[in-house]
Amino acid sequence: MMDDKKISGLGKITQMNTAENQPSVSVVVVNKDGINFVGECLASVLRSTYDNFEVIFVDNGSIDRSADFVKSNFNDRKLQVIRLKTNVGLDEASNIGARSSSSEYVIFLNSDTMAHPDWIQGLVTALEKDVSIGAAQSKVLMMNDPTRIDSLGTYVDRFGDTLRKGSGEYDDGRFSSPEEIFYAGGTVTIIRRDLYLKIGGFRRYFFIMHEDVDLGWRVWLSGHRVMCVPSSVVYHRRGGSTSRVYPLVMFHSTKNRISTMIQNYELSNILRYVPLRTIIDFGTSLRNIYNKNLEIAISILRGLLWNVVNFKTVWRTHEEVKYRVTETTDARILHMMASNGIPHAMVILHAFPFTRRLLTRYIRWNLSS
Repeated sequence: MMDDKKISGLGKITQMNTAENQPSVSVVVVNKDGINFVGECLASVLRSTYDNFEVIFVDNGSIDRSADFVKSNFNDRKLQVIRLKTNVGLDEASNIGARSSSSEYVIFLNSDTMAHPDWIQGLVTALEKDVSIGAAQSKVLMMNDPTRIDSLGTYVDRFGDTLRKGSGEYDDGRFSSPEEIFYAGGTVTIIRRDLYLKIGGFRRYFFIMHEDVDLGWRVWLSGHRVMCVPSSVVYHRRGGSTSRVYPLVMFHSTKNRISTMIQNYELSNILRYVPLRTIIDFGTSLRNIYNKNLEIAISILRGLLWNVVNFKTVWRTHEEVKYRVTETTDARILHMMASNGIPHAMVILHAFPFTRRLLTRYIRWNLSS
């Protein structure tokens, strides 16, 4: 457990009035067999200085008696426990938690985290001051070394690869101002509940992985912005909730990355970027076969095949986003994206030397816009 001294020394956050005048907040914590760290998480959240909040703990079919542990060790009127009989996936479990809320704001918080007492205050203050902000995340520090940054927000490039800002950097005061980001990482995300419902929440068929990219993309498409709010601090034990199921993670990462691109891009950009994304993933699978990582290779190929088999479902979602969510153009979205796609693409060229010249021209065309 972290020493309280490690989370001291933060700048003061302007306090709102008492609970009667504060916007209501629901903190949704989804748990899957996290009995080793969920106690620390809930204890830190329940110590929050913000008054008008509740905690919705969704146990996602755990077999380690996590829900029993929570019921036995936490007797707080702010805490609601929802038990799911089976694992419905992180995304649907998060949706269930959000649908159980009637608050103005919903915060999705990973179970392998600890929160600074003022964390809710910082997030709510930022969104209350600026109605153009649809979603935001806290400054996330590493649990095992709180002097270092885990994430200041995440960006995605045109081929769907992600890049965490500030990861590994020292928290030395350089990152104290709110900044626009492409999406709030799944570790901690606050979103206006009415916006969350309007843009459709999380995709049930994503199950896990890349759901945060998809949600943030749709926040931008709706005409809102996404921010990192450094006055709010959360500590993260990276990989605590997914490290045990890596092949499953690879399957859903591959599947959902391509699904996200098809669902949210305009048709011209689907044709521009999705084929090369497919080549990149196929090449990664071949590389894993060469390195005798057959389980990983098969997981990636399954992710690619899923989008072929379920293309009608994915395209139906694309149409819903186009007509019910989108209030801006891809030009604005592309402007917000990172430009780190070249290295990934160039690696794949060496996997297909017989098509090197053709693929080089294709990549240059894709990156020229």
